[in-house]
Amino acid sequence: MSEFSLNEIMLFDFANNQGKRERLVFTEPLRIFEAYTYEEVSNAWDEINVYVNKGYYAAGYVAYEAAPFFDQKLKIKDNIEIPLLYFGIYTAPLNTCKPKVCFNETEAINWSMSLNEDQYYNSIKRIKEHIAEGDTYQVNYSMRLYSDFNQNDLKFYEQLMESQNSKYSAYLNLGRYRILSASPELFFELDEGVITTRPMKGTCKRGRWNEEDTAQKALLKNSLKDRAENAMIVDLLRNDLSKIAKAGSVTVTEKFTIEKYPTVYQMTSTITASILDGLTTEDVFHALFPCGSITGAPKKSTMDIIAEIEDSPRGIYCGSIGYITPDRRSIFNVAIRTVMIDTWKRKAEYGIGGGITWNSDRKNEYEEALIKAVILQEKPLRFELLEIVKLEQGQFIQLELHLKRLEQTADFFDYLFDHDNVISELLSYSFTLAHDKSWEITIYINESGVTRLASSLFKELDSIQTGKLALRAVCRKSKHLFHNTTIRLKNEQIQIEDENCFETLLWNEEDELTEFTSGNLVVKFEGQYYTPPVDCGLLPDIMRAELLATGKISERIFLKDKILELDEIWMVNSLRGWVRIQLLISSEEGAFG
Repeated sequence: MSEFSLNEIMLFDFANNQGKRERLVFTEPLRIFEAYTYEEVSNAWDEINVYVNKGYYAAGYVAYEAAPFFDQKLKIKDNIEIPLLYFGIYTAPLNTCKPKVCFNETEAINWSMSLNEDQYYNSIKRIKEHIAEGDTYQVNYSMRLYSDFNQNDLKFYEQLMESQNSKYSAYLNLGRYRILSASPELFFELDEGVITTRPMKGTCKRGRWNEEDTAQKALLKNSLKDRAENAMIVDLLRNDLSKIAKAGSVTVTEKFTIEKYPTVYQMTSTITASILDGLTTEDVFHALFPCGSITGAPKKSTMDIIAEIEDSPRGIYCGSIGYITPDRRSIFNVAIRTVMIDTWKRKAEYGIGGGITWNSDRKNEYEEALIKAVILQEKPLRFELLEIVKLEQGQFIQLELHLKRLEQTADFFDYLFDHDNVISELLSYSFTLAHDKSWEITIYINESGVTRLASSLFKELDSIQTGKLALRAVCRKSKHLFHNTTIRLKNEQIQIEDENCFETLLWNEEDELTEFTSGNLVVKFEGQYYTPPVDCGLLPDIMRAELLATGKISERIFLKDKILELDEIWMVNSLRGWVRIQLLISSEEGAFG
């Protein structure tokens, strides 16, 4: 990355036309425009337009509370501390690669809610009263999280951006204030007279394993509530766009698209239009700001309700961050998933919220809002996917089934995966190994799809092996338990380090038995064979799937304090088949299994 001063700097990590993030760095501004009144906002826009016409870039933000400047009928909550508008003028941006950040340097931050659950429920009740009175159809109600902040804000920004893989992220160092936006939502992009807006309305959390994840995606895709909310906002934006669009040009090009992010699925729709000749970015703001996805519908009456019910100004949250180029291309995000830091007070603020309609369930809405705060605690992890296959007499055993599982894991984590290339590399690698021996081949794949291979001689085992219970529970909420990666059990610290112990039997926080560290658990109980359900927190092996499909085993939950009631304990996997385990319970109880 090029050297630059961290004074008055703006970084934009926005998606390009190919959907890949591209970093632009704006530093050493020729002019800075800060506006605290609507008159100052007006003067700032006048000068920004002059500079853009002269061939300069403009970059910055517009706060939510600037809305009445663009439309005097819109109501907001007063007493915002930050400027209503902040823009810098630049000769050109630096186009750079992202710096490599050591993520483990950022410490956990304790956040507190501005509202408790009962206060939130009371607000939902008041919103529904307004809906019943016909004042609104949908209110995007929000609340704040606060924390002390003494960390490196640029590192924290990189953590937020990488952990969410957000397409419209920005970091603004404005001296006293720092704005860290990991927004997934495009407000608008204006390019050669065509404007594109992509409102985001509808959220659900990701599943932990592929089948659960697919079900969650389908749940959002088919949700009548989320579709209705999304459609309302699409209609609102179509109406807003009609103020600046050429007749008949407003078009909904995509409807109810589901976008995947590391922690959530989001529903979006895309609307395009050709704008009238001679209009500027300021004219677009006059027509569209603030974005309907973060107000509700109708916009004016709903913003009245927001000003009445919310407990504080929104500030940069739900405003917009972006830049304008000399050729009048402009791109701005909706400033959600955005942290605002006051370095003088050493305080941070983060807004969360969601669309409330008459059919909204208050508990579900509260939980959905909290999902949007997960980003604050998520840290990006660097890991490789892995799969172990057996090579026997020069032949790979069940190779396609292993590659299918590997491909599913790659899809879950958005890793590149080239099936044919992996096979090619495996075949080339197998020629280097003695074909009169059996081998364990481990396939590693990184996020760029680069494959590396490792091997070890396959060792035959005695008929019965020993095992012990893990020292502590695994967390069934962790998605990494369900996928074969280099960090799957790395942070759990549950494996028994004992050369006389072949396997460790895992259990979750509900005291439910889950799996062995290198294979699935099968137990014999009352003459039948059972295995724990995937939901308990385990990696389902290929052999487990075959045994379930053929009816040789079925799913059932077993608690660890019931181990002595089991007839037999087995570890099964596609590499070794069935391995009988003798479980060492304690020195008093001896061996069992």
